[in-house]
Amino acid sequence: MTAKVLAVAAGMVVTASFAHAELNLGTPFGDGMVLQGDMPVPIWGWAEPSKKIIVEFKGQKKEAIAGKYGKWRVILESLKADATPADLQVSASDRTLRVNDVLVGEVWICSGQSNMAMSLREVKDAEAHIGKGDLPRLRVLNVPVRGAGLMQDRLDRPVGWTTCSLQTAGGFSAVAFFFGRDLLEKLNIPIGLVVVSTGATPIERWVPREGLALVPELADISASARKADEEYLEAMARHKAEFSAWQEKGEAGAAPAEPVHPDMVVKKDMRGLSTFFNGSIAPLMGYGLRGMIWYQGESNRGDTGEDYFKLHKALVQGWRKVWGQGDFPFYYVQISALDGWRPDWHIPEVWAGQIRVMELPNTGMAVIHDLCEDIKNIHPKNKEGVGQRLALWALAKTYGFKDLPYAGPMYKSHVVQGARIRVHFDYAFGGLKSRDGKPLDWFSIAGDNKKFVQAQAEVDADTVVVWSDEVKDPVAVRFAWSEAAQPNLVNGAGLPASPFRTDPGE
Repeated sequence: MTAKVLAVAAGMVVTASFAHAELNLGTPFGDGMVLQGDMPVPIWGWAEPSKKIIVEFKGQKKEAIAGKYGKWRVILESLKADATPADLQVSASDRTLRVNDVLVGEVWICSGQSNMAMSLREVKDAEAHIGKGDLPRLRVLNVPVRGAGLMQDRLDRPVGWTTCSLQTAGGFSAVAFFFGRDLLEKLNIPIGLVVVSTGATPIERWVPREGLALVPELADISASARKADEEYLEAMARHKAEFSAWQEKGEAGAAPAEPVHPDMVVKKDMRGLSTFFNGSIAPLMGYGLRGMIWYQGESNRGDTGEDYFKLHKALVQGWRKVWGQGDFPFYYVQISALDGWRPDWHIPEVWAGQIRVMELPNTGMAVIHDLCEDIKNIHPKNKEGVGQRLALWALAKTYGFKDLPYAGPMYKSHVVQGARIRVHFDYAFGGLKSRDGKPLDWFSIAGDNKKFVQAQAEVDADTVVVWSDEVKDPVAVRFAWSEAAQPNLVNGAGLPASPFRTDPGE
């Protein structure tokens, strides 16, 4: 990177930071917020450089000095969950800020595309759910999604926390609402949901640069990202010069059209790498949280399973690295089957990538194909079941609720036994069975010729035995590996089995 570009980068930071010369707080902090309990709590903001800042909350008093570019940061000692509203005070020599109605509890980020963004008022039985939405200890911070070429330290407009009530519940993300509602009911402590989601977005837009660098197979993409950053900074330098010239001509009364800012180009690029992370997630980085839930994948339907897995791995590892809280819980939704939407969509390939994400520590996948009443609808209306299944993962694996079935059967291994294949499963809580009492469906089997045919299948203890009279020497089995699949295999808790294939992908 040239010295000129580095100078422009530094200038951008100075410009952005001195806009904060008056005392203020970072993006996530505001009236009605929920702070994460049982861990140190970072609080940050901006002020005039060299100003002494004092932060007071629940008997704690922390001090910091605003740095060269005005940013300051303190870390409160671990707080216990508390539903009693308290005020947080931030003071400088010439000004004091007070944040009112602050609770301490559990904070989760809820992100993804349109199925995460879908509001409570749009789902099945919406009126009944909204009518039970008087939940003052459930709070949401809805963060607008903005693209940016480089990581931003703040949003371009203020946002605020909303308390769940009969008047506001309808605007909550439905999946986040049901997830938060179930945690609130079981934990009986405040729940804060930070929702950052928007429709029609591929996973690339949400992956931080740091995540790309952590996945060796994405080295080429990481290098391209670095090059794009350099080009962006160079474009910013050119724009600065062009803008100055435009202003001078304007003062002379002969100004041409205002030069286009590089960010305007970024915002129009719907597949831009890292741009949503840069613009909407980066301003939140470091806010104390327990974990993250994620619902996305439809916009990556043309990817191979391997490619989607690499990007998803970069997303999980990247978010964890920049947050600095270790391998925090990451629970996500396996997208549902979608029959006849478009012929170039390959939903099973996305499933293949999503299934592999569970190789990463502290992750869990909610399977939802049985919740889709209309298999041709890209936005299934039963979001209560989706939120509940994500909450089951959190309650069992994060909060330690024992004897709580939290996942449906997932392929573990198989063995060929003559003309049959025996499939073993993880998460066979209470055994395996057919959801509707009919014979198991959506199993297929193949021999060396790789021609899969419909197969018969039956439960044998915690395994499923699969066969077909057409295949005498089977080598591979598939289950529900189709955009049209709505299979009936479940475990004793009624949670559905995930689709799988034992043959390698093409």
